[in-house]
Amino acid sequence: MIVFAVPNIEALMAGMVDDWSFEVIYQDQSIADITWHSGLKARAELEQCVAGKPFDNMSN
Repeated sequence: MIVFAVPNIEALMAGMVDDWSFEVIYQDQSIADITWHSGLKARAELEQCVAGKPFDNMSN
């Protein structure tokens, strides 16, 4: 398990971008190579969740 700490939900959402990739290296060894897309859609859904509104799993 890999955990990334953020100071608060606002900081988390401020750092969310649409497309991103990064690699996690531990003791000179790659342990995760992560890529995502649709980050802005995910951020919008998270904002709804934080506001107490239901998750929209039917949107594209």
